[in-house]
Amino acid sequence: INGEIDEDKVLPSAGLTYRPLEGVTMRASYSQTVARPSFREMGYYVTVQPGTDERTVGNPQLGISEVESYDARVEYVFGDLGDLVAYSAFYKVIDDPIESTFVRNPLDRDSGSAALFRTFFNNPSTARLWGIEVEARKHFDFFEWLGLDF
Repeated sequence: INGEIDEDKVLPSAGLTYRPLEGVTMRASYSQTVARPSFREMGYYVTVQPGTDERTVGNPQLGISEVESYDARVEYVFGDLGDLVAYSAFYKVIDDPIESTFVRNPLDRDSGSAALFRTFFNNPSTARLWGIEVEARKHFDFFEWLGLDF
């Protein structure tokens, strides 16, 4: 058990922006990143989550997870004050994701949930994540007739 991560990585990224019409912007990007374990995930000592009875013990055998990200966004900006409507999407592939699990203390079979510890491991499979976002922004200039200024 060495608990050391000492790696150099080359992490490429690329981004494109295109404006086909006045006020419309299309963006796309690709990047490679890594997810490194936190001290709590790696530290081989027991901690208790504040406000709960959940006990956590880290795993010094954890490694990094490599992440590939694909992102796209289309936005339309209109009006004098920067009102906006946008649609975004992302897709990520994570190799060897860090996941948590509960293990039972082998010396304590009778304490129920008090004998459980949360710990972490690198899952040897691949995780795939995707999501979409819809965004709108409107300046409240139409409230000026009420004497309100936002």
